[in-house]
Amino acid sequence: MQRRYFYCLSEIVLLGEGMVVAFRRPKAEASEMTLRPRGLKRASTYDVSFVDTRERRKITGRALMDSGLMVRLPEPRSSALIVYKKQEK
Repeated sequence: MQRRYFYCLSEIVLLGEGMVVAFRRPKAEASEMTLRPRGLKRASTYDVSFVDTRERRKITGRALMDSGLMVRLPEPRSSALIVYKKQEK
């Protein structure tokens, strides 16, 4: 039996940097999901890069953990790689 999950989330946080790999499974009905990374510094600002689309944003740790990050995968069997890094002061 195949799971119908929209995303499998893999998250790695190390020294203010991290990455999220999101997958949409073949039978997943939803095409978007809000992801909330953990372990970030709430007062810091992070450079967030969507590697596949080359979109870049600056988002606070507070916003990432509270409001989350919307990830859209319009096609089944698609994926997204998102990398984030804490800005230096």
